[in-house]
Amino acid sequence: MTDFTINEMRTMQEALQEKYKDKWEPITPGTGKNKLLWNNG
Repeated sequence: MTDFTINEMRTMQEALQEKYKDKWEPITPGTGKNKLLWNNG
């Protein structure tokens, strides 16, 4: 697996947010409490 930079992750997340803007709530300080980071390994 290659290294994955923060900038690459941010770019990918912005693209996904745009793609699913009608399905996902926006990422804002007010909705941050609804987000959860997890690790499957």
